[in-house]
Amino acid sequence: MKGNISEKNYARASLYQWQNHVERIYGKRNASKPEEIIWFRVLENASKVAENLRRYRYGEGMQSLSHVFCWLCAFCIRTNRNIEEIVWKKYPYVCPYCRKDRERAVKSCTCPGHRMETEETPTHKKEMMINEEILKNFRKIFNKNKPRSLDGWVRMFDRLYENSNYSASIEHIGFHLTEEVGEVGRVWRRKQEFEKRVQKGLEKGTDIKKARFQFEVDLDYEIADVFSWACALINKIRWIIEAAEDFGKSAIEIKIEHRKPGYLPMPKVTLSRFVFDEYGEGCPNCGEMICFEENCYIIECKFMTEKKICGFYWKGQKSCPYGKAQSSACGTASSV
Repeated sequence: MKGNISEKNYARASLYQWQNHVERIYGKRNASKPEEIIWFRVLENASKVAENLRRYRYGEGMQSLSHVFCWLCAFCIRTNRNIEEIVWKKYPYVCPYCRKDRERAVKSCTCPGHRMETEETPTHKKEMMINEEILKNFRKIFNKNKPRSLDGWVRMFDRLYENSNYSASIEHIGFHLTEEVGEVGRVWRRKQEFEKRVQKGLEKGTDIKKARFQFEVDLDYEIADVFSWACALINKIRWIIEAAEDFGKSAIEIKIEHRKPGYLPMPKVTLSRFVFDEYGEGCPNCGEMICFEENCYIIECKFMTEKKICGFYWKGQKSCPYGKAQSSACGTASSV
C-alpha cells in the first residue's frame, strides 16, 4: 500500500505504516519526552483496558486497546525500533517457546499442556528457551506467510494461540497483557540502572557491549509480547461479540411479507477499524494531523468526562478552578 492511511486503505496498512502514521501525528511532540513517559501512556491505557473488562464494556476495551497500540508505536519510535521487525523477530508464525522446529508447518501453541512447568520457570530462563538460530530459520521458511496488515497480525496470533486462549477467561488474557506491560517497564528500569552503574565505574569486569545488546534484545522480546497479548485480547473480545451477534441474528430477525428474512448487521470487530476511528484523521484530542502539545489539551482535568466532554458549568465564568480558560482545548467546552 502506498501513500497515507485513509478510509479506503486503512485495513491494508501494515504495522510499519501505522507506526509512520503515529510518528506523523506525534513525532515532533514526543521527540523531547523521556522514553519512560511514553511508556507511562501505554501503562495508563492498559489500565483502562482492565477497567473496561471489569465493567464488561468490551467495545470501550477495544477503543483502549487502540490507544495501547498507538502508544506502543510511539515508544518504538522514541527508542528507534521498527515494531513490525521486532514482532516478527520473536513470532515468525510460530510460538517461540514450543516451536515445531522439526516440522515445517504452522501449528497452534501447545504451551498450556505444560502450564505448571511454564509458570514455575523464571522469566530469564524462559527467554533462554528462545533459540534465535531456529527462529531465524522459521523467518525464512514462513517469509511468504508474514502478515501484511495490522489485522493480518491479529489473525496470525489467533491461529497460533486459538487453542490455548479459547478456554482462557477474558480476565486471564487481560491480566497477562498488563503483566507484559509491566515487564517492559522492568527491563527499561534495569537498563537505566545499568547505565548509571557504568557511569559510576561499578561494572568493572562486565562485558558492557554484550550487556547492552542483551538489554535491547530483552526489550524487543517484551514489546513483542505486549503486542501479542493485545492481539489475544482483541481476538477474545471478537469471539464474544461474534457469539452475541449469532444470538442476535436469531433474536432480531427482520421479517417483511414477500421478502427474504433480514438481520440487523453488527460492526466488524477489527483493531484497524478502532485505530482508524481514533487516529485516522489525526490526534483524537485536538483533531490536528500534526499534534503540538501547546495546542492539545492531552492532560485530562478533573472536570473531563470519559467522553471527552467538559463537565464544568461555564455560565458566567471566564475560567474554571483547574486554571483553564474556556476553549476548544477543553473537550467540547464550547457546546456546554
